[in-house]
Amino acid sequence: MKTMMQAFLGSLDHWRELTKVTRCGNIHIKADDCPLCDLYWVGQCEGCPVRRKTRKTLCFGSPYDAAVVGRNKIEEMLEKGHRDETYLVVAHFRTAAIAELAWLESLFPIVEVAHRRLFIWSA
Repeated sequence: MKTMMQAFLGSLDHWRELTKVTRCGNIHIKADDCPLCDLYWVGQCEGCPVRRKTRKTLCFGSPYDAAVVGRNKIEEMLEKGHRDETYLVVAHFRTAAIAELAWLESLFPIVEVAHRRLFIWSA
């Protein structure tokens, strides 16, 4: 089982990769794709650093919402056959991914304190 710190760092890596997306098929942002969700999803996000910050479940209140909107817009355009125009929406998604990554990075102090407390309590 991963620790909070491992899941957090994995989530940072995941969003860092999403900031580099150039094609529509490479956008994976569901709970199954998130190491933090993998660790905290079952318990209604209880203990997740994102929930600690936003006080909401499912990453509501974070820039994740804008990334979902961007991904959904890409899927909508592809369904309508507008493949030539998707690069604009991919750029929009990348901007949202950059915002989510920066926001997650701002949570590092919260994660670090929680990680230290768990380490001390388990020793």
